[in-house]
Amino acid sequence: MRLAQSLVQKGYTWQQMEAGDRSHLQVRCRARLAGSASFTIADHDGGIVCVDSSGKIAGGLVFMAANFPEGSVSVHVRALVVEPTHERRGVATVTLNMLPQVLDGYGVRATNGATRLAYGGCEPSAAVLYRKAGYEVSRPGAPLTLEVGTGASVTSDNPVYSCWFKRAI
Repeated sequence: MRLAQSLVQKGYTWQQMEAGDRSHLQVRCRARLAGSASFTIADHDGGIVCVDSSGKIAGGLVFMAANFPEGSVSVHVRALVVEPTHERRGVATVTLNMLPQVLDGYGVRATNGATRLAYGGCEPSAAVLYRKAGYEVSRPGAPLTLEVGTGASVTSDNPVYSCWFKRAI
């Protein structure tokens, strides 16, 4: 909470990704994420944009949500990027922690007391970031079991993003 308050005092704000933000985030994802030269933000993807005090995009998160018949929701964090001039300030951590509020804004809610689970892949070197944001992070190469829907087990074929992170949100 202190980290978010500090960034807000410095003029940072967070909002839902809008149509005009898509192309900027897509270009940044392609440039900053390993193996993502053809990364595309789909029309059904949601997102969070962090804007600095000058009105420029400082970072963003792209996600895809899926509802399951029993009421649970999986939220695949497809990308998390921060502009180099804003790195190591907490922008990524706060953006990850904004996910529950933004999902509510999109109307993405679990029903019947079921789970809303956020997950994604990350580099082993980024594990500390996700842990700081309250996510559980797997060891490199371990499969991810989703506690939503059919409880599918997912493996990564991306050697760079060999760890999984997940958190009930």
